[in-house]
Amino acid sequence: MNAPAPAAARWKIWAAAAALFVAGLGVGAVLTGAVVGRIVRKTLATAATGQGALLERGADRLHARLVKELDLAPDQAIGVRRSIDASTSRLKTLRNESREEVRRITREGFVDIARQLTPAQRAEFRRQAREKLDRLGLPADLETTSEE
Repeated sequence: MNAPAPAAARWKIWAAAAALFVAGLGVGAVLTGAVVGRIVRKTLATAATGQGALLERGADRLHARLVKELDLAPDQAIGVRRSIDASTSRLKTLRNESREEVRRITREGFVDIARQLTPAQRAEFRRQAREKLDRLGLPADLETTSEE
């Protein structure tokens, strides 16, 4: 029969198991953060550039679901598709307009904040803002007016 391990050996085994567990948590957190960060950056970059077909895919899924679930006749399916396409087009226009409005409001807020800071604080504020925007894959047009 095996003799029980001394207390020091048991302690080392538990310490090694705990260290392995903590290391696994750390690696899992880092990998999850990297994957989620990449997905968020890609999604934001796609939205910022206007690329992608999120509305179109949603419209296609909606149309297919309505045709199937409501058992639409062919002429109904065509009319529903036209309505969905018209709404999608209007939503794209609104999205583009609102994107410009969001940029304008954000820039105004940036300028307003920058005006309240000392030159050194302003430089640090710009650096931090550029860093955050870069991480998100967004353009960093943070230059302010000479009224600062």
